[in-house]
Amino acid sequence: MRTNYIYSIITKFFGNDMPKEVQLRFQHWFLQTEDSLEKEKALHKIWDGIEVKADEKTRRKYAKLNARIDLAEGNRKYFAVKRMAVVAAMFLLMLGSAWMAWNMKDMQDEESFYIVEAPLGEKSKLTLPDGTVVWLNAGSQLRYSSHFNKNNRDVTLEGEGYFEVTRQQEKEFIVYSAGCGVHVKGTVFNVKAYPEDPTMEVRLYEGSVCLSTPSVREEDGIYMEPGEKVHYNKKNKTTRKEKLLYQDDLSWKDGYYHFADNSLKEIAAELERIFNVRIKIEDDDIEKYRYHISFVNHEVLPDMLDAINNDKKLIITYNKDTIEIRKRR
Repeated sequence: MRTNYIYSIITKFFGNDMPKEVQLRFQHWFLQTEDSLEKEKALHKIWDGIEVKADEKTRRKYAKLNARIDLAEGNRKYFAVKRMAVVAAMFLLMLGSAWMAWNMKDMQDEESFYIVEAPLGEKSKLTLPDGTVVWLNAGSQLRYSSHFNKNNRDVTLEGEGYFEVTRQQEKEFIVYSAGCGVHVKGTVFNVKAYPEDPTMEVRLYEGSVCLSTPSVREEDGIYMEPGEKVHYNKKNKTTRKEKLLYQDDLSWKDGYYHFADNSLKEIAAELERIFNVRIKIEDDDIEKYRYHISFVNHEVLPDMLDAINNDKKLIITYNKDTIEIRKRR
């Protein structure tokens, strides 16, 4: 019964030319998990009734659409299953501009939230409805509303994200993370705020941002210029501004990693996220060993650990799913 209902909705608007905003909202609705099985059945029913031979132009359009919805990148909770999404993408391609406008007012008024995740050991790239491009580092999550770019441009980040924000003078873009807000209008910056980390860090590469904290409102916030970074201590509620070093320009999104006077414990936590492994430090005193080291050649984990252990002060043991590090006696 539900399948027939969804089928009738889609076929009713077959051939209609819908505005871009309606197309985007339909895409979000269609790829949600709700009624995913019914949607797939309805699509197959329609698909069986269409005899179309895809030409080269059609294939190019399909590839473009497939890339647009990022089927190959990240782990989006609102994807039902990959197979259904591919069928949906191909179906929408055959329709051209035939998008569903049924009850759009109700869909716009009812707020829902989208969550994009980068699992441990992976990175993810996405494009928000306003054109902003976001890279998520391993073990990170981005949350935004279905009303995004309508009433506001607010997102919530847990973990680390690199943002290239589309400029809109009338709507500032806000990243909420670790109880703080990063307010921008159009800029390039990086926010790192994993729940287990004692600090939150903002790096500004282009444009300008204002950092507000639980104790400092936006109007009294910390304004940053390109080439600066700010550390926010979650426990003490204090901030510290510094100049970016050359190595700070090395971006994790491009496979580069830089550790500037980081402890072995901090580095191990970062490597656990990057490679989705467990690193166990057996001796408490070596957790505080500090390192200044960069990786710019897409090194694999054993090579990185060998470089860290260049002075041979550590014994590194590889087990099945755990790496043990102890002090050399």
